[in-house]
Amino acid sequence: MKLCYFNVISPLHCEALPRVWQTLTDDFRINYSKLWMCLIEADMAGVKKYSTRLNVGHLYPLFACMLTARSWNSIQAGIDRKGVTAAEVWLV
Repeated sequence: MKLCYFNVISPLHCEALPRVWQTLTDDFRINYSKLWMCLIEADMAGVKKYSTRLNVGHLYPLFACMLTARSWNSIQAGIDRKGVTAAEVWLV
């Protein structure tokens, strides 16, 4: 699996820049997917566990907020259970 660092808008932007591709290890992909499952299920112990495995350490709340573009309160409540509020949009 390959990931493009600059692929925010379109995958076509990365085809001309072969150095921006990075091969992801199986361990990274598994830990990242398990992290997302924990985020969806509001499993905070799992979020901490898999963030630590991704070398985030004690900054796992900030990392979770960055990944989901949601507030920490929404992540703790469950990102699939709590809708995005206007205040949250403004904060994030």
